[in-house]
Amino acid sequence: MSGRPGISVVLITRNEATRIRTCLDSVRWAEEIVVVDQHSGDGTAAICREYGARVIAREMRAGFGEQKNFALAQATQPWVLSLDADEEVTEPLRREIEAAVAAPAGCVGFSMPRLTSYLGRFIRHCGWYPGAVLRLFERGCGRFTDALVHEGVEVDGPVGELRSDLLHRSYDSLADHVRKLLLYTAYDARMLQQRGEPVSGLAGAWRLAVKPPAVFVRKYVLQRGFRDGWHGFVLSAMSALVVLVNHVRLAELTGRLPVTPPPTPWLEPEPPTVLLMANFADLVGGGEESLLALAARLDRHRVRPIATVPAEGEMADRLRALGVPVTVLPLPRLRPWSAAAIGFTLKRLNRLLVAERVALVHAHGGRGAVYAGLVGRNTGTPLVWHARIADPDRWLDPLLVRLAHTIIANSGATACRFRRWPRARVTVVPNGVDLGRFTPRPADPELRRTLGLPATGPVVGYVGRLERGKGPDVLLAAAELLALKVPSVTLLVVGDGPLRLPLAARAASAGVRAVFTGQRGDIPALLRLCDSVAVPSRQEAFGRIIIEAMAARVPVVASAVGGIPEVCADRFTGLLVPPEDPDALAAALAATLTDATASTSRVRAAAADVATRFDIRVHAARVHAVYDGVLQETRR
Repeated sequence: MSGRPGISVVLITRNEATRIRTCLDSVRWAEEIVVVDQHSGDGTAAICREYGARVIAREMRAGFGEQKNFALAQATQPWVLSLDADEEVTEPLRREIEAAVAAPAGCVGFSMPRLTSYLGRFIRHCGWYPGAVLRLFERGCGRFTDALVHEGVEVDGPVGELRSDLLHRSYDSLADHVRKLLLYTAYDARMLQQRGEPVSGLAGAWRLAVKPPAVFVRKYVLQRGFRDGWHGFVLSAMSALVVLVNHVRLAELTGRLPVTPPPTPWLEPEPPTVLLMANFADLVGGGEESLLALAARLDRHRVRPIATVPAEGEMADRLRALGVPVTVLPLPRLRPWSAAAIGFTLKRLNRLLVAERVALVHAHGGRGAVYAGLVGRNTGTPLVWHARIADPDRWLDPLLVRLAHTIIANSGATACRFRRWPRARVTVVPNGVDLGRFTPRPADPELRRTLGLPATGPVVGYVGRLERGKGPDVLLAAAELLALKVPSVTLLVVGDGPLRLPLAARAASAGVRAVFTGQRGDIPALLRLCDSVAVPSRQEAFGRIIIEAMAARVPVVASAVGGIPEVCADRFTGLLVPPEDPDALAAALAATLTDATASTSRVRAAAADVATRFDIRVHAARVHAVYDGVLQETRR
């Protein structure tokens, strides 16, 4: 409806990948979708980003009400529509919502009937329908109650009524209902305890012996649940069971029953703390992106991640945005004249490991690994060193293979770095990519114009440090040859480094059309501008940009060095050429830009390959397996 005030849809989620799409499809028309995700491990956040949602990762700290109030605070539009991931806005309800916010007639909130599906059937009795819920309200005039569960909305003003149904697909199976029953009754019992509900005496007997059958009779007979057939009977029986289990769990909480309470988000043992150590304060390259992607995907029910950075900067900001506590821990260079600073860092790290009861250190860089390994010898904290460079370090490698319990190598080429030490524990875990971030979409013409790219003509992208090892000079030499075959081609060079100014000057003198953007964070949007991505490295342990381009459905041409052949299969998922061969690189790029059929075939195969081998969820699962193995062994 044109001219109406904007609407923010707010949701809280955890592992809702199987049903979140239906919910998001039903509210595409809203001006804003805000999702507060409780560190889902099933790709929920990525799916939400596909729909343009603003996703914030946050652990639930004090129940559903507090989490929803946090989500509400992130909304920016005049009106808010609060939904659960298993709910769906029908087209008639959408029209009513838009009409209501356009002409609220003094109302600051609106309730709507909710029609719930239970075990595949919509329930119209048992007290479940119409079951009006207040979900639409003016921002600033409403908030959620602070209940641990069964939270509601309170508004400051009149409430109107909508007539169209909000669809709620609650439980698809009885097992799903039982699982939720165990979760919610833990919360219910805790709220009963906070209210001081009696456990023994007549009140206890009422709750245990009388109230459950009374609830069944009320739902099945008085509220005519029998009219819903077998579904109504099961639902009425489960409602009675909830009352019984609530009281039993209350008896457990108050010590009346000698039974250990089952795990709940507030009672389960604290997961082991893992310290993620970053070597750089700012985003330097693919290693930092890989660390951030892993931090976002670690299962908070399996580990509690914290992090250190050598200084404040982009890494600290982005880790904190993921809900990871960050400590600034300088990492002085390992030089004799830095002995005092080194000693101070070792002392601070020792204090941090003890205070946070760190169970494992995952160091993403050699220097941090040395500090963690030395302190870990004192505290008994095992070290996992993530090696991302294939070139050996003759000074640090002999020390680190002894200090590290396990070495994670990002490729077989990197693992070969340690073959001199057959006893070193090395496991290969390829880098992962968040497929949701790199979903193929139409290129942004405004971004193309802002960067100064021509309105038409193919674009060859380069993303990486502008240094000799990455081979940008080889690409520039190839571009001079490529321009003879594809005259309208333009290079898009993303990154910074010591070769930036010489390369820009050389491109200008050679008449090569090239745009140098410097370091940027919008890589997915930049990849969508490219018709091909070139990776002309002289040395490369993995080549993260390759899997990002594959995920974004952009053809790849790369050097056959280091770990690249493990990532990209020549003539199947990309084209590989010898390193330092501008002629071969130019020929492969020309073939990619001019042979659309072959390029499309490779792109399709590459997309399937990256989804199978390099999805960030697969990467995180493999890292979790390393953590589990190390922790199990060191706890013996």
